[in-house]
Amino acid sequence: MKIIIFSDLDASLLDENDYSFDSASGALTLLKDKDIPLVFNSSKTFSEMLLWKEKMNNTWPFVFENGTGLAVPVDQFADFSSGQIEKNHYIKINGKDYAEILGTLVHLRSQGFKFQGFHDMTAEEVAEVTSLPATMAEMSLLRKGSEPILWQGDESSFHRFKDLLEENQLQCIEGGRFYHIKSLSNKATGVKALLPCFEKQYKKIITVGIGDSKNDLPLLEVCDYGIAIPNPAKKQLQPQQKNLIRPGSPGPAGWAEGVTRVLGIIEKQNG
Repeated sequence: MKIIIFSDLDASLLDENDYSFDSASGALTLLKDKDIPLVFNSSKTFSEMLLWKEKMNNTWPFVFENGTGLAVPVDQFADFSSGQIEKNHYIKINGKDYAEILGTLVHLRSQGFKFQGFHDMTAEEVAEVTSLPATMAEMSLLRKGSEPILWQGDESSFHRFKDLLEENQLQCIEGGRFYHIKSLSNKATGVKALLPCFEKQYKKIITVGIGDSKNDLPLLEVCDYGIAIPNPAKKQLQPQQKNLIRPGSPGPAGWAEGVTRVLGIIEKQNG
């Protein structure tokens, strides 16, 4: 039996304000000591995810841009391959690529819809609205299959905007700071793509999903256990998950609490 953890980053493993993960360092060490795979599953770009993997000495696959993309180290799973290879990872894009998405957004803007996307901003402007360091802001602009936007119109036009996106096989999902325009995949898409690889390697697995935002609901619901990190700025998540843990603290402190609790529960139930 192998536990696999799929985790959001922003406002979950990473502090929402300063992107620190110090409060989770003990839990991260625990996972390494127990050889428990930690798969990042975030709205961040491929380039950003590689940076965070390096910072945390993480060697596992990851899901980027809210399920739009999946990246797997080329030597990790014998049966997984893709036509795209970048930075020693196979990359699989689910749905439309970035250029197609921008084409649709440019067309919608010409119809009078008001929003500001990352493609409208310089790296300095992205850094200002996200509090990201300059280097990370530059990486956040290197997108493959989604576009974060700040909505600037009224509520009624927003509903029409979302309807038109759906007509173009796109969706608008709410993230931590932005709305994300992307294809119809979600964070559960990457989990489902990786499960056969993990199942073949470990035979029996138990999955844990961790997140704090609406875009994390599919992740929490597709896994065997869910950890809903509290976020004081948002409504409490209500995932359809019978094995749900709600830590008492937000951010990495809550992440560490949730991980410690779920490991205790699983180990007790499985001897």
